[in-house]
Amino acid sequence: MCIRSADQGDSYSSLIRKDASHHTTSLYVEGLYRCGGAMAKLLRPTEEGLREAVEILAEGGLVAFPTETVYGLGADASNPVAVSRVYEVKGRPRNQPLILHVSGMEMFLKCVHEVPEDAYRLAEVFWPGPLTIVLPKAGWVPKEVTGGGGKVGVRWPAHRVAETIISMLDRPVVAPSANRSGRPSPTLPSHVMDDLGQLIDAVVDGGETLIGIESTVLDLTTDPPRVLRPGAVPVEEIVKVLGREVVISAAPRSEAPRYRPGKPLAVIECWEGRDVCEVLKEACGELGFTDPVVLVVDEVMGAVKECFTQVISLGSREEPLEVGRRLFRVLREAEGLRGDGIIALSLPSEGGLWVAISHRLREAASTVFNICSHYSPS
Repeated sequence: MCIRSADQGDSYSSLIRKDASHHTTSLYVEGLYRCGGAMAKLLRPTEEGLREAVEILAEGGLVAFPTETVYGLGADASNPVAVSRVYEVKGRPRNQPLILHVSGMEMFLKCVHEVPEDAYRLAEVFWPGPLTIVLPKAGWVPKEVTGGGGKVGVRWPAHRVAETIISMLDRPVVAPSANRSGRPSPTLPSHVMDDLGQLIDAVVDGGETLIGIESTVLDLTTDPPRVLRPGAVPVEEIVKVLGREVVISAAPRSEAPRYRPGKPLAVIECWEGRDVCEVLKEACGELGFTDPVVLVVDEVMGAVKECFTQVISLGSREEPLEVGRRLFRVLREAEGLRGDGIIALSLPSEGGLWVAISHRLREAASTVFNICSHYSPS
């Protein structure tokens, strides 16, 4: 069946056939629009729990739920007030667009105005999955979603809980990472509770997320297509599908803190081929750290434990999927340990998932220490 994309003048309600079963009454009559105080309700990912999550969303509430990447802070995308609350509780600048999450191609086509053939090719291979496609927005999409712009990013998450919630709501959901802006993205429900527990209505407990790194964001409104954010779908795989050039935005490190743990984090670059303990000691001297938490790959774990007492493994250099899954969890773990800072040895920065992982680690750093040039401030 051929399904058209949305026209600019369509409202979302005019595009969907409303099912009476989706018109439920929220159990939250009072306290839904939280201003702080009561903790968010922790919901199990059962039929009853997901139904309750959908009821909260339908009434304009905020629900965090797991995706395959990180936990998302969900709100009904067609409700501008609910979307505005997402910015408020996250402390997110309102000019930073939010991504629409959908539960299928039919819903996707109602979110955008023009769909090139490239979008269909990518969706066939990577959806459901961690790829966000940016296209001209449909008319119903609130300006609050797009930061006032004319484009919108859309993705179809590959997670049973996320897909079920969106499908039951029968409307797209905005779902940026469910953390305070500037903090490490949440990969466990406890991370969400730590950051937003008193500010949102509910958290669906789906355990630890599988990937741990956010989606790749690809803008198809430019020629050639442009990667706006490296993520869980490697650029090489996108190029294979499209059969043409894809540009990666060479954006500098963000001036605003991103992914930052609660202790200063220094990333040590150009350390390979050197005595790792000497490298770390030199960095500590320059940075003024006396008892740091050290983040390393498995391959040098034994050597580093000979000279530092607080050492956490990010995983093996041979297993980028595991390193990506652990990264944000380890940053949060490290901030809770004693010590005056965190030092991380840099990770591979080229090829596959390493591009996204290395990008997140550098963005999380308050300082980059390059042994080859001795010292390089952030």
